[in-house]
Amino acid sequence: MQAEHELLKTKAPEFADKERANKLWGEINGFFEKEGFTTGEVKALLNHKSILLVHEVIKYRALKNKAGNIPSKKVDTTPKPIKSGTGNSADRQKTESYKQLEAKARASGNIRDVVALFD
Repeated sequence: MQAEHELLKTKAPEFADKERANKLWGEINGFFEKEGFTTGEVKALLNHKSILLVHEVIKYRALKNKAGNIPSKKVDTTPKPIKSGTGNSADRQKTESYKQLEAKARASGNIRDVVALFD
């Protein structure tokens, strides 16, 4: 048992300080009681690996409870507003010139006028 305590102190330095160790042992015993372990079951688990594992579980749960108090960030999913009015005049000019070229190609039937549509 003493060897396990020494191993625990080397693996987790916070167990080397008497005051801190007493507090940690109280937390660990409270954890075992809360989880429904009997005294015999706890004694069977008393090795440095299981104590380190229980210590990590206690720290994880404390961190998770602390993080639960932080409100989640709301993401703004509103669409971008559409501007009213006419569109881009350059786009309009292209469509008008395309319509003119298309009308000319239909009227003449010339292959050069049709190719001009794709340029």
